[in-house]
Amino acid sequence: MIKINFLTGMKELNKLFVISLAIFPTIAFAIDFKGFIGNIIKQISVLPAFLTGLAVIYLLWNIVKYIQSGDPKKKDEAREVITYSLIFIFVMISVWGLVNLLVNTFQLGNTMPPVPTS
Repeated sequence: MIKINFLTGMKELNKLFVISLAIFPTIAFAIDFKGFIGNIIKQISVLPAFLTGLAVIYLLWNIVKYIQSGDPKKKDEAREVITYSLIFIFVMISVWGLVNLLVNTFQLGNTMPPVPTS
């Protein structure tokens, strides 16, 4: 006999619901396949800025924790997290800049190449 855990099923259903809410506008406003792909690319292009913003907030939170901490162990922990946060922010901004440099150098802007016709 198979037992299904109700909470596990609800967690999976919640994940599916969140994913469907994220994808629904993309499908609803896409007129054709090209529009669908364009909408997905627009949504993904916001991701680097969002992750960098989260990393900055996380960095500031750990700086506050470091300042308020009296325990040396907690200070060392916060210092380590601050170091990793700074490295992550540096890498994110560097990769973002490198991609923009390559796009501008090789004229890979938003123009689509012509579609071959028969």
